Amino acid sequence: MTEPSPYARLQSRIISLLARDLPPDDLFTAVAEAIIDVIPIDRFSLGTSSLNRWHVYEDGKTDFEDSTPRGTLKAGFSASSWVLNNGKSIHRPNLTEYRFEFDKEMVAEGYHSDAIIPLTLGDQTIGTANFTCKERDVLSASHLNQIDALGDLLGICAGRIQD
Repeated sequence: MTEPSPYARLQSRIISLLARDLPPDDLFTAVAEAIIDVIPIDRFSLGTSSLNRWHVYEDGKTDFEDSTPRGTLKAGFSASSWVLNNGKSIHRPNLTEYRFEFDKEMVAEGYHSDAIIPLTLGDQTIGTANFTCKERDVLSASHLNQIDALGDLLGICAGRIQD
């Protein structure tokens, strides 16, 4: 019998975490650590539709931001707001192109590429998941396919965390 792929194990791990009825902070941290173990990123962030944002870094550090409520962000401010408003994923292999105003801050913090996916629960976009890297063009086509495949599971996580 063949060994399941790292991505299949990641999905199974997230499903088992969801089944454990963990408190929101513990659920987010455990899911983020599972993702960072498999996908070569330096920071995983989960933002809800209110744009509250949880971060977990490769070194295990975590933090929480209570950000600007949705609807008050001006167009073009951040890639996350674009994904939230358009319901489509975005992959940016080089943040120094400064497509969004917030990109300058990301580069100043040492991040140079990312992928952001919308999180849906039912037919509603409730947040975004950000996969951020310090190096340019780190995420392969395979990584991006797996990131997109995590959207539904991460939407359930965001729904639980948001409540």
